Amino acid sequence: MNDSDKVAFKEMLIAVFSIYNKPAPSKEILRLWWHKLEKFEFSVVGRAFDRWTDTPNKLPQPGEIKDMCKPREDVYKALSAPIDYESNKNHSTELIKIVKEGVKAPTDMRGWARLIKANPKNYPDISLRYAEEALV
Repeated sequence: MNDSDKVAFKEMLIAVFSIYNKPAPSKEILRLWWHKLEKFEFSVVGRAFDRWTDTPNKLPQPGEIKDMCKPREDVYKALSAPIDYESNKNHSTELIKIVKEGVKAPTDMRGWARLIKANPKNYPDISLRYAEEALV
């Protein structure tokens, strides 16, 4: 936040205090809150206060809002490294080639039924009945 956000921050903090039926914060309390949160963007602080007021039944402490403003590292770890267009194109071409070579259409459409008939103890009765029907 910067100095131009101070008035909006003060109004936001007064509103949060009033939500929890607390008197408006003193100048010292406002300075403390500002000092703890000034390194974050105003919009980030505002979202943190908004999320806080959705759930807890108590006035937040500066450290609690500060923790909510910090970026979550697990989100960044989940993101893969960016791949350039050329590498992506090469990977796509390689994948298409593997699929064309490795995936073949089945030639024996009743192979599943023969497998069931060959191992009747491994399948329920209904499977055996359908396998027999398929082989007729």
